[in-house]
Amino acid sequence: MIKTLIVDDEEWNRDLIKRFGNWEAYGMELIGEAENGLEAIQIIERLKPDVVITDMRMPGMDGVELLQQINDRFGEIKIIVISGYDDFVYTKQAILAQAKDYLLKPINPTELNEVLLKCKREIDSLSNSQELFGLDIELMKIVKNVMPSLALNFADLNTEKIQDIFHQLVNQLEDYRSLLAFELERIYQEYMFLLNELMAKNLYDGTPISYVKTHFPSCLLMIQDLTGKYISTMEALIVQRKNKNKLNLSDIRAYIENNFTRAITVEKIAQVFFVSYVYLSRSFKSEFGLNITDYIQQLRMDKAKEWIVIDQIPIKVVAEMCGYEDVAYFYKVFKKYFGIAPGEMRKEQE
Repeated sequence: MIKTLIVDDEEWNRDLIKRFGNWEAYGMELIGEAENGLEAIQIIERLKPDVVITDMRMPGMDGVELLQQINDRFGEIKIIVISGYDDFVYTKQAILAQAKDYLLKPINPTELNEVLLKCKREIDSLSNSQELFGLDIELMKIVKNVMPSLALNFADLNTEKIQDIFHQLVNQLEDYRSLLAFELERIYQEYMFLLNELMAKNLYDGTPISYVKTHFPSCLLMIQDLTGKYISTMEALIVQRKNKNKLNLSDIRAYIENNFTRAITVEKIAQVFFVSYVYLSRSFKSEFGLNITDYIQQLRMDKAKEWIVIDQIPIKVVAEMCGYEDVAYFYKVFKKYFGIAPGEMRKEQE
């Protein structure tokens, strides 16, 4: 079993991580919890976890110092960092130090499990001791910073933008320094894992791309290979959607369920599935009995109720997790949908 430690001074956030993680499916075992860095170090010394999930802002020894301690004394541990958006800019350097990934609060269950799965794959597959060390702080920042943009533009089938992102990436990497062979392979692996995740999320019918160790003589050739794989996969997805003899409304619904926390619209969905706005709207309502906008709201409200009543997550956090930047507007929509304010619903259930 892969031993995992959670470090966060807020009990509700630790409970959230425990509830959302696919621990058994990934062969992971939660060996303990800590409320600050000092307590975490004591547990690490005693139980030797493989993965540490840590918040940054904690009393006593905070996440910054904890990362330094882990890097200095336990370099083999894989670190997943959690950070609030407001303090992200100030702690970015520390967050990325040897971290496998970082997650912004409020925690998204899908993103959490993607990172956990990534850690599992690396622990299972990497045997070369040199490869067990993470990328250095600045290099990790370069690699990770473009991933959200890649994911969004892949979902929007924007091949031109994907090419631009990789073109800028190779310039950033080459300007940084000459990379070692194992670093090029590790970067390649990160983006191949992401590509397979994006294929699944975007309902690609083709076979997932198997990762094969590849040695690249240069950064440029590595990025060119990645660009080719991303573009060819997106083009295949475009052909797949254009050649459908009939609009697959199940695919549309699955796409919405995977993206309802984003600012998606009927127009954008019609665009990425190559159908007209009017035809999509009419077909969806005819098949499922409600329009797309109402379905998106239904998904958001049902999930909000679950997080508020069952998981006891703070209401402000729930609003953000459901895609509402304006908490007051979330309250208004919630009350109109359920006939009761979120706080009142929680009190009634209690």
